[in-house]
Amino acid sequence: MNEAPAGARPRACRGCPQSDRLDSAFAMRRTARSWSATRAAAPALAWLALGCCGAAFAQQAAAPDHVRRGERLLRQELWEPASEAFSKAVAIDPESARAHYGLGLALQERYDLRGALEAFRRAVALDGKLVTACNALGTLLANTGDPAAGVAEFRKALEVQPENLGTRMNLGSALRTLGESERAAEQFDIVLDRLHRANAPDAGGQQSRVPALADVYHLRAQARVAFDLEGAVADFEAALAHDMEPLAVYHGLGQALKRLAGQVRRAHGYRAPVSAPAADRLLREARAAAARDDLRAARQTLERAVATAPRYAPAREALALLLGQQGDMDGAIRELTAAVDLDPQSAASRHYLGSALWYVGQPAAATDQLEQAVRLDPTHRAASALLAEVYGQSQRLDDARRFLFRTIALAGPHPQLQIDLGAVLLRMGRDREALGLFAAGLDVAAEAAVRLDLDSPIKLLRSRLATRPADRHARDVLARMLERARGDRR
Repeated sequence: MNEAPAGARPRACRGCPQSDRLDSAFAMRRTARSWSATRAAAPALAWLALGCCGAAFAQQAAAPDHVRRGERLLRQELWEPASEAFSKAVAIDPESARAHYGLGLALQERYDLRGALEAFRRAVALDGKLVTACNALGTLLANTGDPAAGVAEFRKALEVQPENLGTRMNLGSALRTLGESERAAEQFDIVLDRLHRANAPDAGGQQSRVPALADVYHLRAQARVAFDLEGAVADFEAALAHDMEPLAVYHGLGQALKRLAGQVRRAHGYRAPVSAPAADRLLREARAAAARDDLRAARQTLERAVATAPRYAPAREALALLLGQQGDMDGAIRELTAAVDLDPQSAASRHYLGSALWYVGQPAAATDQLEQAVRLDPTHRAASALLAEVYGQSQRLDDARRFLFRTIALAGPHPQLQIDLGAVLLRMGRDREALGLFAAGLDVAAEAAVRLDLDSPIKLLRSRLATRPADRHARDVLARMLERARGDRR
């Protein structure tokens, strides 16, 4: 409100009740008294009018105070007092976009979505450049069944602040809700590119909050599931590389791997080997003999099965497993190689062959077979776990971590897997996360009475403490591991 020039006569404040009463009183006195009497009363009337306008000026000045109080109450998560403060601000200054925006936030937290929607719309109408209000309105619209309207609001906000990464994240999420997964992924591509170029998390710019890389990878993975399963798997793994705690990411990775496995089977047209009835009967007899611990009879029966159906891969695979159990690794590898030649699309046979090759000290050949196994069946947990071990021994720590993520996503957070992942992270220099995983694995193992292989992590912790003897957390974890190892050996 503009102030009157110095020396000007004060005017009654339009719309004030005091002003209406003054006008009526002045009119009555004009009819009852002479002009001179009225002139004598004018100074008193003028001061009353000045008091009315002064109160209005004071109210107008109080509106920002109510807004600031409301914002403080929002930060304290006191939603009802916050909405009251913003309501007072709106009543005093209905043109305050900031007050309407704050009122919308408070009402939204009180589950008054209709009121919040109205407040956000009013804020955007008053100030189309208030990006936070555009984002709030778009998000509420998208979450209440109108993602197309949400997309429109996010695009308006990007016209004002094209570098606002939070708005672009919101736009991508709304597009994915609309089923426009590829366009959604494009928005997340832009966010990731800018974060990496700006050396996140220092990419501040105009956005109020820099998105975490893990969040962006997770959202892009969810979008990519609809059209690029391999890319989605890679994004879920990248999200876990930045933040290993969210169970939703492990769940998403597991689901993507299952869908990818189905896609691979359809693409390859895989079919199980045609049954050989005579060989199958002998396989059942061999299993019965093994159950009686009569391994000699089991082996003779399996050799007969192979002789009966030499091109039947399951028979050769079963014989190979028994030979390996008896320590005849050359014979096991020979039979497994034959099984893979007969059924090259069998992930199980390749996993067994890779395991045998790893056991006899042929890491390169083992890696090749295990990689082909997980390519043929991305859900093969045993192959993923062993491949993680092989990669770890070969100093391919990023790959080892990636396949441990896959194994946990498929098998669940088994304490041994947590310990193994902690060991890889410790070797990568991510000590805090490693120690946290060690502690979590030990806690779960204590409750579930699970035996753990702790030799490698114990050696790693001892080596680390040799250079950092003052690390109390590492010492505590090592003490727990040693106690656990002693208990498992009893």
